[in-house]
Amino acid sequence: MLYGNGIIWDNDQLLAINTDTGTDTIVASLSPYVSMAAFAIDGSGRAVGWDSGADWLFEIDLTDGSTSSIGQLQGSFDAFDYGPDGILYGWNNNQLFSIDADSVSSTYLRSFSIGSNAFTKSPNLRRFPCW
Repeated sequence: MLYGNGIIWDNDQLLAINTDTGTDTIVASLSPYVSMAAFAIDGSGRAVGWDSGADWLFEIDLTDGSTSSIGQLQGSFDAFDYGPDGILYGWNNNQLFSIDADSVSSTYLRSFSIGSNAFTKSPNLRRFPCW
């Protein structure tokens, strides 16, 4: 199963896309988080998103799209992804951060010397096995 978000009627929607059939399903609205700029799913199935309108980190239940507030995460992020080391990483423009979702904090790691236009930003689609 592939997960993504889409804006439908000015609200962010959690989408599930069956990679075998190509069909997509709206799981649910992500309200009150209506401007999700980044999200990622870890190896255990924990999905976290970041609302750019409120600088808010939240957890997403992939089965019904319900959300739970984690807390305010200062910064600006274009994409999230979990590394093979299990760490959540955030990307903004040309800067890389590690993010601790439990303490709701980010740590600047480094900047890259080339501009953000040289990088392809995450399309916010994450592959995750469906049980």
